[in-house]
Amino acid sequence: MKSRIFIALLLIGFGCQHNPISINIKPPTLTVEDVNCTEVWLKISSSCANYDVITLKRDTTILDTLHLATADTTILDANLRPSHTYTYTLATVGATNITTQARTMDTTSHAFTWQSFTLGDGGDSYVLHDVAIINDTLAYAAGDIYMGGTMYNLARWNGQTWELQRIPYNYQGQPFYNSIQCIYTFGPNDIWIAGNGIQHWDGLKFNEINLPISIWGQNQINKIWGISSSDLYIVGNSGSIAHYNGANWTQISNGAISVDINDMWGMENISNNQTTILCTSSTIYYGGVENVLSLSGTTAVTTNTNGLPWSIRGIYFDSRCYYIVGDGIFYKHSLQDASWQNLVQGVTTNYVESIRGNASNDIIAAGDHGTILHFNGISWHNYTQQLNTPAAIFYASDIKGNIAITVGTLGDGSAIVMVGKRN
Repeated sequence: MKSRIFIALLLIGFGCQHNPISINIKPPTLTVEDVNCTEVWLKISSSCANYDVITLKRDTTILDTLHLATADTTILDANLRPSHTYTYTLATVGATNITTQARTMDTTSHAFTWQSFTLGDGGDSYVLHDVAIINDTLAYAAGDIYMGGTMYNLARWNGQTWELQRIPYNYQGQPFYNSIQCIYTFGPNDIWIAGNGIQHWDGLKFNEINLPISIWGQNQINKIWGISSSDLYIVGNSGSIAHYNGANWTQISNGAISVDINDMWGMENISNNQTTILCTSSTIYYGGVENVLSLSGTTAVTTNTNGLPWSIRGIYFDSRCYYIVGDGIFYKHSLQDASWQNLVQGVTTNYVESIRGNASNDIIAAGDHGTILHFNGISWHNYTQQLNTPAAIFYASDIKGNIAITVGTLGDGSAIVMVGKRN
């Protein structure tokens, strides 16, 4: 199999003479666009979209010879070694060779030791919906848990044990206790929780944040994501999306999407001051239409869902990869790719509920029948049989540093937490 794929992208048409040694034509440039553990993306740019034949080498190996028929050509060099530096040379007619280097990412370890915790002694509900890791000795899980007939909706982890907490919502000035659906943290003293309302922990106490009915209606909040507590998004049932600027809420238009939004993730690109925010929307457990929404300003637009099934749920991405999970695990390197690829056929046949990561080489995913998976940049490792919790459904997962946590339900009157520590 060839170790590269060539994708020509015509960005700008240049009307220049076919004369590569003309003093008016600059030689092409060769830059590294991106890397992961086994792949390098290179871009050849030229002020002339009709350049003579050039040769591209990786170290001493000729990758290919090509004629620049476009102003910008993106080249994917694949099947490389992790944690290895490669030198790429572009040889052109009548010009000095152009050289650049790329170092692939290293893989991460699959060697997690897992510990199981069960919370609650039964009741009408017994499930954890979401989890957020702050550091090695602090994490929170949100849901509804019953102990001795009392309902708790938050659990705090100190690195060793879980402490149950009761956080009240406010209804017409009166406290009431209900499930917390989601949690998002910016630090130990900057924590957001939501479900039937939204609250903010400031280091001393939880403060109810007014969310006007005119903005949100009566919809459940399913996920929170933001850059800061003054630049925050929430998504929920019936296609609801809103943005908070630290003082006021703005409703986000999503067109005609009316099914529940299940998950949201974002990435801030500091180099170009741009933020990408994506959401997954589907009916999850019965036939319908899948949607992937891109949030920008006060609008949300649908993006390409080619290759995805209707039963999608979780999403995670960084600058090198985009993943969506549900009835399979699906991948894109760029949102401009024509379709989503199903990458892990044979790894699991179970439904995958959630996915999060430290980076593209350190990703945790979890789902039904006790499924827990880890991707190290090259391979997926399946811990499901080792952990032997076939009754468990893990609805949420998180990973930070060498700590991974998945949460859900055992369906027998108790919630379950699996804490993995990497050796």
